Amino acid sequence: SLFGTISGAQQRYFLQHDGYATNYSDLDIDFIDSTTGQAPAAGTLNTASFAIVLDNTDGSVTATRSSGGRFGAYTLKREISGNIICTKDGDKDVCPVLGMTSAS
Repeated sequence: SLFGTISGAQQRYFLQHDGYATNYSDLDIDFIDSTTGQAPAAGTLNTASFAIVLDNTDGSVTATRSSGGRFGAYTLKREISGNIICTKDGDKDVCPVLGMTSAS
């Protein structure tokens, strides 16, 4: 999964630098931002459905889906441990559909 790929890159970065990456360009894999068609300039990667943000304080990766579609808006946060937290953003709760309990 994209989450797992980014998390693995963050772990490798941590082992080499004793800290987590702030920017996608710091990681050892390449990404293309769907908005610009280029490598992300900073710590946010846009895909067709999500904005995926790096957190250099704890190594987590947060993907936020904007509203729209049948699932509405929600956020998934993958902690460095691999645990994924789902948070609904609005009246639709997709978390149970994904097999998770909503954090909000």
